[in-house]
Amino acid sequence: MRPLAFLATLVVAAAVRSADPPRPADADLELNLRWMLDRARAAKPDAAAARVGVWADAGVWHVGARSVVAALEAERIPCRVLDKTRLTTDGLKGLNAVILPGGWAPHQWEAAGEKGLAAIRTFVEGAAGASASAPGPTCFPRR
Repeated sequence: MRPLAFLATLVVAAAVRSADPPRPADADLELNLRWMLDRARAAKPDAAAARVGVWADAGVWHVGARSVVAALEAERIPCRVLDKTRLTTDGLKGLNAVILPGGWAPHQWEAAGEKGLAAIRTFVEGAAGASASAPGPTCFPRR
């Protein structure tokens, strides 16, 4: 999964460099939520077959989350886009990795809440190893 994390970092870095100047976090939240609804309506591969979870809630740069998912799915790696309702121990079951794209950390922390942060902690504790990069996405691969 390390090449996967590297690929995600490159995609987000390129997307962020070419993006418009940063917008308020709530603008990205709206874009992320609309994108998640569009995926659900289009019946994109998601829940059961997903191998990688990508966090896309408040504070996450929309272009980063969307670029990571697009790059992974172009390689036929199904993704589960995670908002705070799916950032649970059950919501992370069956995933091989969780990616936390860059953005505004205080907003991400607040959006995840104690239950979401506990789910991430449980996932990482069961992981073969965790890899993180900043700025950019953080990837937690599981065995």
